[in-house]
Amino acid sequence: MFGNDFGRGMVVSAALCVALLVVCPVVLADVYQGSLVYSNYGAVNTGLFVDGRDDGWQLYTSIEWLVSNEQPGAPTLHPWYYSYTVTVQKYGLSHMTLELSDDFQESDMTGLTVNGVPHTEFSIGIHSPNPGSPLLPEALFGVKFDDLDDGIEVEGYVIHELSFFSNRTPVWGDVYLKGGQNDGFNQGFTVNDWDPTDAPADGSLDGHLLVPNSIGELTDLASLGSYVWFDINGDGIWDTDEPAFPGLIVNLYDAQNVLLDSTVTDDDGLFLFSDLMPGDYELEFILPDGYAFTLQNMGDDPFKDSDVDMWTGLTGLISLSGGQVDLSWGAGLLQADDHPPIPEPAGLSLLGLALLGVRRRRRR
Repeated sequence: MFGNDFGRGMVVSAALCVALLVVCPVVLADVYQGSLVYSNYGAVNTGLFVDGRDDGWQLYTSIEWLVSNEQPGAPTLHPWYYSYTVTVQKYGLSHMTLELSDDFQESDMTGLTVNGVPHTEFSIGIHSPNPGSPLLPEALFGVKFDDLDDGIEVEGYVIHELSFFSNRTPVWGDVYLKGGQNDGFNQGFTVNDWDPTDAPADGSLDGHLLVPNSIGELTDLASLGSYVWFDINGDGIWDTDEPAFPGLIVNLYDAQNVLLDSTVTDDDGLFLFSDLMPGDYELEFILPDGYAFTLQNMGDDPFKDSDVDMWTGLTGLISLSGGQVDLSWGAGLLQADDHPPIPEPAGLSLLGLALLGVRRRRRR
């Protein structure tokens, strides 16, 4: 395939780096918390406007939020966790509209729950004042969470907790709440209002709360890829006269063993996963019938060895930093009849081999 001796690393890098990297928002903070409150008890009003029945929301209404990029179990591609807790005195909450950037799509959020239960009733788009949202100050682009009536009653209060994961960073924005004849929204939400552009922080800012958006400090995404070849001499090292292996399936997993993406090596044996958030990943190479993986980690050139476990087809975890392009995770194959003896892992029996097969099938 290659007509010179510059080494596979240089050639593969040149071939794969034609893919352009883009940037993705990642705020370098960890956890933000805040609240907006309206109450007739002591005339407390910290940034929330409420209108409706005198014995309803005007007695007490609050919205609290927690935003974090360190939530356990957060998906790799949706690292930001957003949680909003709405507490009212009576009548509950029927829907809530949260402001978003106008390029926000459904794929930018995942794992929506209401009071811990998966929830699917929401719509993303432009929401305007209407009979169902009569006091919405003006039209806004956002996500409207519907059918929230079944709140949790605690000592005379009705509590609704919404949470989801997103790939969007937190910025200051608006919210609208509706339940029965009661309306509420943040005091910063006015006609032709300008949301603050200050960095995220604890508490509220000018009557605004934190919402997912695409504004904020940016970091580069990462890429991961390499080359799959036919190891003619079976030494575990790519040589310039050894051909590419096209059409081989390569799977990408995150650190939680969740399948993120799958691709196939091209005619030149190349594959690439791009637009990856910084974090830990693992590659799985799907072995075609009649072939085996060559020796692993031979030689001292990371661009010429095979990085695949000969038994499982897995690489082990690979850590990527922001903007990193790692093209060193390749695989060598040979015909099964030509496979050198594989040293049996310590304590691995026929049962162990069967379990390895089960593990592999589970990951595919």
